[in-house]
Amino acid sequence: SEAEGSDSHLTVLSGDLGSKNMDTPTEQFKKMARSFFGCDGGNPSSPVWVCGIEWGGDWCWNGKCLDCCVDKLGSWEKDSNKEFSVEERLSNDKTDWDGEYQPNKEQFNQKLAWFYTELYQWGDIRDYKNQAIKHGLFTKCGTGCKFNMFPLPMPRTNAEWKEKYHQKTGFDNKEDYKEWCVEHRGNFFRKLLEEHKPKIVLCIGRSERNHFMKFWGAEQEKETKFYKSLKLCWGKTNDDQTLVFVAPFFRGGEGKDHMIDSYEKMQALVTKIKEIATKHFGDELLDKCCVKPD
Repeated sequence: SEAEGSDSHLTVLSGDLGSKNMDTPTEQFKKMARSFFGCDGGNPSSPVWVCGIEWGGDWCWNGKCLDCCVDKLGSWEKDSNKEFSVEERLSNDKTDWDGEYQPNKEQFNQKLAWFYTELYQWGDIRDYKNQAIKHGLFTKCGTGCKFNMFPLPMPRTNAEWKEKYHQKTGFDNKEDYKEWCVEHRGNFFRKLLEEHKPKIVLCIGRSERNHFMKFWGAEQEKETKFYKSLKLCWGKTNDDQTLVFVAPFFRGGEGKDHMIDSYEKMQALVTKIKEIATKHFGDELLDKCCVKPD
């Protein structure tokens, strides 16, 4: 799973990310990165999207690496292309792709369900699993859409860039890979943003807040505290039709002051996002909530 460090001084990205000398990506990687590879998907017509850094885990299982392939928009529906339903995506009892039991494997997804349950006031936040199933979280005709800024799965955000990544992508190091993705993969998703015009994109992981803003074509405008020392920053994009927020990482377990690991912290985050978004959009913020038909 991803790891999020404590906040550090904000460094502003400037200039064209593609202007510096860097390795040339492979043609197959370029096609893959300019697709939905590395994303769970959902309903892009939903007014609230979420964006993580990357899938957790590794690119290889049982010694075999995933192919670089173009991927269509997926969803949390159990069909011929997807392995898990909404219920399974939120389950505590889960085996990994190689069959190994992974306790609390879906804690990040569970906290996304906390977020949507509290945002839309579906019910008690503790009933997030039933509410997510009822409202079709990240399903094709349901609520929410889930993306990742970077396509390749990593065990940690600071994971070593191994030779297998170089061979598949053409990049010698992770920084060049990330900068290329922010510019070129970002262009793919910015076009999607222009088409669907979501009200909110919630990005998760403040260590990548500069990249998130650039990825979605936004400039950070403000930063505020919402729960003790926890900070939220935001900016506007898409001709002011979309607000991009960057929140601390969602994780399980207590005791991490810089992470969202409790219902109380999540509720404080949602309250602050609603306050900022309502000032910008007015009361119609949640009017487009797309509920899965009975």
